[in-house]
Amino acid sequence: MTPSDFWQPFEFTVKSFNDLVKIIDQIMDRAVEHDIQFAWRGQVDASWSLHSSLYRRLSLTSVATPDEAALAERELNILIDLHRWGLHTHPTVGRLSVLNQLAILQHYGAPTRLIDITLNAWVGVWFAVEKKWQNGIEVHHDKDARLFAVDITGRLTNEHDDYRSWEDSVSRPWPDGKASKITKEEWTTSVYAWRPSRLDERISAQNGAFLFGGVPATTKPDGNKFQFPKSSNNKNGHWKVAPRARFPSVRTSSTRREGRRRLARCIHFVSLRVQSSLFVSALRSCLATPTRRSTRTTRGSRPLAHLHSRVGEPQLRDQTDHGDGLPLFLIEYRGAAA
Repeated sequence: MTPSDFWQPFEFTVKSFNDLVKIIDQIMDRAVEHDIQFAWRGQVDASWSLHSSLYRRLSLTSVATPDEAALAERELNILIDLHRWGLHTHPTVGRLSVLNQLAILQHYGAPTRLIDITLNAWVGVWFAVEKKWQNGIEVHHDKDARLFAVDITGRLTNEHDDYRSWEDSVSRPWPDGKASKITKEEWTTSVYAWRPSRLDERISAQNGAFLFGGVPATTKPDGNKFQFPKSSNNKNGHWKVAPRARFPSVRTSSTRREGRRRLARCIHFVSLRVQSSLFVSALRSCLATPTRRSTRTTRGSRPLAHLHSRVGEPQLRDQTDHGDGLPLFLIEYRGAAA
Protein backbone atom coordinates (compact mmCIF):
# COMPACT_ATOMS: atom_id res chain seq x y z
CA MET A 1 0.00 0.00 0.00
CA THR A 2 1.25 3.49 -0.87
CA PRO A 3 0.33 6.98 0.40
CA SER A 4 -1.52 7.52 -2.90
CA ASP A 5 -3.71 4.51 -2.12
CA PHE A 6 -4.40 5.98 1.30
CA TRP A 7 -5.43 9.43 0.02
CA GLN A 8 -7.28 8.29 -3.14
CA PRO A 9 -10.72 7.50 -1.65
CA PHE A 10 -10.95 11.01 -0.18
CA GLU A 11 -9.30 13.21 -2.79
CA PHE A 12 -10.63 15.54 -5.48
CA THR A 13 -8.77 15.43 -8.79
CA VAL A 14 -7.95 18.82 -10.29
CA LYS A 15 -7.74 18.58 -14.08
CA SER A 16 -7.90 22.24 -15.04
CA PHE A 17 -7.49 25.72 -13.67
CA ASN A 18 -11.29 26.01 -13.60
CA ASP A 19 -11.40 22.95 -11.33
CA LEU A 20 -8.86 24.51 -8.98
CA VAL A 21 -10.67 27.85 -8.78
CA LYS A 22 -14.02 26.12 -8.26
CA ILE A 23 -12.82 23.90 -5.41
CA ILE A 24 -10.91 26.68 -3.64
CA ASP A 25 -14.01 28.90 -3.99
CA GLN A 26 -16.17 26.17 -2.46
CA ILE A 27 -13.79 25.76 0.47
CA MET A 28 -13.64 29.52 1.01
CA ASP A 29 -17.41 29.81 0.83
CA ARG A 30 -17.74 27.02 3.38
CA ALA A 31 -15.23 28.80 5.62
CA VAL A 32 -17.38 31.93 5.65
CA GLU A 33 -20.71 30.13 5.99
CA HIS A 34 -19.62 27.91 8.90
CA ASP A 35 -16.97 30.17 10.47
CA ILE A 36 -14.17 27.70 9.67
CA GLN A 37 -10.52 28.65 9.37
CA PHE A 38 -8.60 26.67 6.77
CA ALA A 39 -4.85 26.38 6.38
CA TRP A 40 -3.14 25.04 3.28
CA ARG A 41 -0.19 22.80 2.46
CA GLY A 42 1.18 22.17 -1.02
CA GLN A 43 3.36 19.16 -1.89
CA VAL A 44 5.00 18.77 -5.30
CA ASP A 45 4.50 15.00 -5.30
CA ALA A 46 1.04 13.61 -4.62
CA SER A 47 2.56 10.28 -3.59
CA TRP A 48 4.21 11.79 -0.52
CA SER A 49 2.95 11.18 3.00
CA LEU A 50 1.92 13.98 5.33
CA HIS A 51 4.80 13.84 7.81
CA SER A 52 6.95 16.18 9.81
CA SER A 53 10.61 16.18 8.78
CA LEU A 54 11.61 14.63 12.12
CA TYR A 55 9.10 11.79 11.77
CA ARG A 56 10.31 11.22 8.21
CA ARG A 57 13.95 11.13 9.36
CA LEU A 58 13.16 8.59 12.07
CA SER A 59 11.20 6.48 9.58
CA LEU A 60 14.27 6.29 7.34
CA THR A 61 16.65 5.36 10.14
CA SER A 62 14.43 3.04 12.23
CA VAL A 63 13.11 -0.42 11.52
CA ALA A 64 9.91 0.07 13.51
CA THR A 65 7.30 2.75 12.92
CA PRO A 66 8.38 5.76 15.07
CA ASP A 67 6.41 6.39 18.24
CA GLU A 68 6.15 9.48 20.41
CA ALA A 69 8.87 8.35 22.81
CA ALA A 70 11.42 7.98 20.01
CA LEU A 71 10.45 11.29 18.42
CA ALA A 72 10.58 13.16 21.75
CA GLU A 73 14.03 11.76 22.53
CA ARG A 74 15.45 12.81 19.14
CA GLU A 75 13.80 16.21 19.48
CA LEU A 76 15.47 16.74 22.85
CA ASN A 77 18.88 15.85 21.42
CA ILE A 78 18.40 18.36 18.59
CA LEU A 79 17.45 21.11 21.06
CA ILE A 80 20.49 20.27 23.22
CA ASP A 81 22.71 20.66 20.16
CA LEU A 82 21.03 23.97 19.36
CA HIS A 83 21.88 25.26 22.84
CA ARG A 84 25.41 23.90 22.63
CA TRP A 85 25.96 25.91 19.46
CA GLY A 86 24.45 29.04 21.03
CA LEU A 87 21.68 29.26 18.44
CA HIS A 88 18.81 29.41 20.92
CA THR A 89 19.04 33.20 21.18
CA HIS A 90 18.16 36.03 18.81
CA PRO A 91 20.16 39.27 18.52
CA THR A 92 17.11 41.47 19.11
CA VAL A 93 14.70 39.41 21.24
CA GLY A 94 17.12 37.39 23.36
CA ARG A 95 16.41 33.79 24.30
CA LEU A 96 13.92 32.09 22.03
CA SER A 97 11.02 29.97 23.20
CA VAL A 98 11.09 26.30 22.29
CA LEU A 99 8.48 26.80 19.57
CA ASN A 100 10.51 29.64 18.06
CA GLN A 101 13.66 27.52 18.26
CA LEU A 102 11.85 24.76 16.35
CA ALA A 103 10.54 27.29 13.81
CA ILE A 104 14.06 28.55 13.13
CA LEU A 105 15.36 24.97 12.85
CA GLN A 106 12.53 24.15 10.46
CA HIS A 107 13.24 27.23 8.38
CA TYR A 108 16.85 26.20 7.85
CA GLY A 109 16.09 22.57 7.03
CA ALA A 110 16.74 20.81 10.34
CA PRO A 111 14.28 18.02 11.24
CA THR A 112 11.50 19.03 13.64
CA ARG A 113 8.02 17.85 14.55
CA LEU A 114 6.51 20.95 12.89
CA ILE A 115 4.62 20.61 9.59
CA ASP A 116 4.63 23.74 7.41
CA ILE A 117 1.25 25.20 6.45
CA THR A 118 0.10 28.58 5.16
CA LEU A 119 -3.05 30.59 5.79
CA ASN A 120 -3.07 31.66 2.13
CA ALA A 121 -4.58 29.25 -0.41
CA TRP A 122 -2.51 30.53 -3.32
CA VAL A 123 0.76 30.30 -1.42
CA GLY A 124 -0.20 26.65 -0.84
CA VAL A 125 -0.80 26.25 -4.56
CA TRP A 126 2.61 27.79 -5.29
CA PHE A 127 4.40 25.27 -3.07
CA ALA A 128 2.46 22.46 -4.76
CA VAL A 129 3.70 23.41 -8.24
CA GLU A 130 7.09 25.05 -7.59
CA LYS A 131 10.18 23.66 -9.32
CA LYS A 132 12.43 21.37 -7.30
CA TRP A 133 16.09 20.70 -8.09
CA GLN A 134 18.53 18.02 -7.03
CA ASN A 135 22.20 18.18 -8.05
CA GLY A 136 21.29 20.67 -10.77
CA ILE A 137 18.55 18.46 -12.24
CA GLU A 138 14.86 19.29 -12.05
CA VAL A 139 12.93 16.62 -10.15
CA HIS A 140 9.25 15.83 -9.63
CA HIS A 141 8.33 17.75 -12.80
CA ASP A 142 6.41 14.72 -14.10
CA LYS A 143 4.54 14.09 -10.84
CA ASP A 144 1.02 15.01 -9.83
CA ALA A 145 0.99 17.57 -7.02
CA ARG A 146 -1.17 17.63 -3.90
CA LEU A 147 -2.84 20.51 -2.07
CA PHE A 148 -4.28 20.02 1.41
CA ALA A 149 -6.90 22.31 2.92
CA VAL A 150 -6.73 21.74 6.66
CA ASP A 151 -9.43 22.82 9.12
CA ILE A 152 -7.57 24.50 12.00
CA THR A 153 -10.64 26.08 13.58
CA GLY A 154 -10.08 26.38 17.33
CA ARG A 155 -6.62 24.81 17.06
CA LEU A 156 -4.40 27.89 16.91
CA THR A 157 -2.54 27.94 20.21
CA ASN A 158 -2.19 31.73 19.82
CA GLU A 159 -5.97 32.08 20.22
CA HIS A 160 -6.56 29.50 22.96
CA ASP A 161 -6.34 30.48 26.64
CA ASP A 162 -5.03 27.06 27.68
CA TYR A 163 -2.20 27.00 25.12
CA ARG A 164 -1.28 30.64 24.44
CA SER A 165 1.60 30.46 26.91
CA TRP A 166 3.27 27.76 24.77
CA GLU A 167 4.59 30.46 22.44
CA ASP A 168 6.74 31.92 25.24
CA SER A 169 7.77 28.73 27.02
CA VAL A 170 11.53 28.05 27.11
CA SER A 171 10.87 24.37 27.89
CA ARG A 172 8.81 21.97 25.85
CA PRO A 173 5.18 22.48 26.94
CA TRP A 174 4.17 18.98 25.85
CA PRO A 175 4.85 15.68 27.68
CA ASP A 176 8.53 14.91 28.41
CA GLY A 177 9.11 18.64 28.74
CA LYS A 178 9.51 20.46 32.09
CA ALA A 179 6.70 22.91 31.27
CA SER A 180 4.14 20.28 30.30
CA LYS A 181 0.61 20.86 31.54
CA ILE A 182 -1.14 18.30 29.37
CA THR A 183 -1.23 14.53 29.63
CA LYS A 184 0.43 12.16 27.21
CA GLU A 185 -3.03 10.90 26.29
CA GLU A 186 -4.16 14.35 25.22
CA TRP A 187 -0.89 15.09 23.42
CA THR A 188 -0.97 11.91 21.30
CA THR A 189 -4.66 12.21 20.44
CA SER A 190 -4.79 15.89 19.50
CA VAL A 191 -3.46 18.23 16.81
CA TYR A 192 -2.45 21.85 17.32
CA ALA A 193 -1.64 24.77 15.03
CA TRP A 194 0.65 27.70 15.74
CA ARG A 195 1.20 30.94 13.88
CA PRO A 196 4.62 32.36 14.82
CA SER A 197 5.26 36.00 15.50
CA ARG A 198 7.04 38.08 12.88
CA LEU A 199 10.42 36.79 14.00
CA ASP A 200 11.32 35.70 10.47
CA GLU A 201 10.35 37.83 7.46
CA ARG A 202 10.16 34.89 5.07
CA ILE A 203 7.70 32.98 7.26
CA SER A 204 5.60 36.14 7.58
CA ALA A 205 5.67 36.74 3.81
CA GLN A 206 4.41 33.21 3.24
CA ASN A 207 1.63 33.76 5.81
CA GLY A 208 3.16 30.72 7.42
CA ALA A 209 2.04 28.60 10.34
CA PHE A 210 2.68 25.08 11.62
CA LEU A 211 0.79 21.92 12.52
CA PHE A 212 2.17 19.80 15.33
CA GLY A 213 1.21 17.23 17.92
CA GLY A 214 2.22 13.88 19.31
CA VAL A 215 2.65 10.79 17.16
CA PRO A 216 -0.90 9.35 16.98
CA ALA A 217 -1.76 6.93 19.75
CA THR A 218 -3.60 3.70 19.11
CA THR A 219 -6.41 4.37 21.58
CA LYS A 220 -8.58 7.30 22.56
CA PRO A 221 -8.52 8.70 26.12
CA ASP A 222 -11.71 6.71 26.81
CA GLY A 223 -9.93 3.46 25.87
CA ASN A 224 -11.67 2.91 22.52
CA LYS A 225 -9.56 2.21 19.43
CA PHE A 226 -9.02 4.94 16.87
CA GLN A 227 -10.34 4.08 13.42
CA PHE A 228 -9.93 5.59 9.97
CA PRO A 229 -12.17 4.38 7.11
CA LYS A 230 -10.67 2.91 3.95
CA SER A 231 -13.29 4.56 1.76
CA SER A 232 -15.63 7.53 1.75
CA ASN A 233 -18.71 5.29 2.00
CA ASN A 234 -17.39 3.71 5.23
CA LYS A 235 -18.13 0.20 3.89
CA ASN A 236 -14.63 -1.13 3.26
CA GLY A 237 -13.34 -1.45 6.79
CA HIS A 238 -10.87 0.67 8.70
CA TRP A 239 -7.13 1.15 8.80
CA LYS A 240 -5.21 0.04 11.84
CA VAL A 241 -3.25 2.83 13.47
CA ALA A 242 0.23 1.47 12.70
CA PRO A 243 -0.10 1.36 8.87
CA ARG A 244 -2.17 4.53 8.90
CA ALA A 245 0.61 6.40 10.74
CA ARG A 246 2.96 5.68 7.84
CA PHE A 247 1.04 8.23 5.76
CA PRO A 248 -0.22 11.06 8.01
CA SER A 249 1.79 11.29 11.25
CA VAL A 250 -0.81 13.61 12.80
CA ARG A 251 -4.34 12.68 13.79
CA THR A 252 -6.49 13.18 10.68
CA SER A 253 -10.05 12.79 9.48
CA SER A 254 -11.29 13.46 5.96
CA THR A 255 -14.06 16.03 5.49
CA ARG A 256 -15.28 14.21 2.39
CA ARG A 257 -17.35 11.79 4.44
CA GLU A 258 -20.85 13.20 4.24
CA GLY A 259 -23.27 13.14 7.13
CA ARG A 260 -20.65 12.31 9.76
CA ARG A 261 -20.32 14.22 13.00
CA ARG A 262 -16.99 15.97 13.30
CA LEU A 263 -14.53 14.23 15.59
CA ALA A 264 -13.29 16.58 18.27
CA ARG A 265 -9.66 15.49 18.33
CA CYS A 266 -8.94 14.89 14.63
CA ILE A 267 -7.64 17.45 12.19
CA HIS A 268 -10.02 17.58 9.23
CA PHE A 269 -8.69 17.98 5.72
CA VAL A 270 -9.65 18.18 2.06
CA SER A 271 -7.12 16.67 -0.36
CA LEU A 272 -6.73 17.93 -3.95
CA ARG A 273 -4.67 15.99 -6.50
CA VAL A 274 -3.34 18.35 -9.19
CA GLN A 275 -2.59 16.48 -12.43
CA SER A 276 0.85 17.50 -13.66
CA SER A 277 0.48 16.43 -17.29
CA LEU A 278 -2.27 18.96 -17.91
CA PHE A 279 -1.45 22.31 -16.41
CA VAL A 280 1.03 22.37 -13.52
CA SER A 281 3.73 24.13 -15.56
CA ALA A 282 1.22 26.67 -16.90
CA LEU A 283 -0.14 27.29 -13.40
CA ARG A 284 3.40 27.77 -12.08
CA SER A 285 4.08 30.26 -14.83
CA CYS A 286 0.91 32.16 -14.00
CA LEU A 287 1.69 32.34 -10.28
CA ALA A 288 5.22 33.53 -11.01
CA THR A 289 3.95 36.48 -13.04
CA PRO A 290 4.51 39.75 -11.14
CA THR A 291 1.45 41.96 -10.84
CA ARG A 292 0.97 45.21 -9.03
CA ARG A 293 -2.79 45.21 -9.09
CA SER A 294 -4.68 45.44 -5.85
CA THR A 295 -4.82 41.71 -5.15
CA ARG A 296 -5.12 41.37 -1.40
CA THR A 297 -7.88 38.93 -0.56
CA THR A 298 -9.73 38.15 2.63
CA ARG A 299 -11.32 35.11 4.17
CA GLY A 300 -13.92 33.73 1.82
CA SER A 301 -13.18 36.01 -1.14
CA ARG A 302 -12.78 34.82 -4.71
CA PRO A 303 -9.46 34.18 -6.45
CA LEU A 304 -8.41 36.73 -9.05
CA ALA A 305 -10.32 36.56 -12.30
CA HIS A 306 -7.34 37.81 -14.32
CA LEU A 307 -5.39 34.66 -13.40
CA HIS A 308 -7.77 32.62 -15.48
CA SER A 309 -6.85 34.43 -18.68
CA ARG A 310 -3.13 33.98 -18.03
CA VAL A 311 -3.01 30.32 -17.15
CA GLY A 312 -2.80 29.29 -20.78
CA GLU A 313 0.54 31.04 -21.23
CA PRO A 314 3.15 28.36 -20.47
CA GLN A 315 6.32 30.47 -20.78
CA LEU A 316 8.03 31.37 -17.50
CA ARG A 317 8.08 35.05 -16.63
CA ASP A 318 10.14 37.21 -14.31
CA GLN A 319 10.58 35.37 -11.01
CA THR A 320 12.60 38.08 -9.30
CA ASP A 321 13.10 37.64 -5.57
CA HIS A 322 11.27 40.65 -4.11
CA GLY A 323 12.94 40.60 -0.72
CA ASP A 324 11.51 37.50 0.87
CA GLY A 325 11.90 34.72 -1.66
CA LEU A 326 8.42 34.84 -3.20
CA PRO A 327 7.16 36.25 -6.48
CA LEU A 328 5.43 39.60 -6.10
CA PHE A 329 2.07 37.97 -6.83
CA LEU A 330 2.34 35.90 -3.66
CA ILE A 331 3.72 38.73 -1.56
CA GLU A 332 0.59 40.73 -2.38
CA TYR A 333 -1.53 37.72 -1.44
CA ARG A 334 0.09 37.11 1.93
CA GLY A 335 -2.77 38.69 3.87
CA ALA A 336 -5.32 36.23 2.47
CA ALA A 337 -6.78 33.58 4.70
CA ALA A 338 -8.98 30.86 3.34
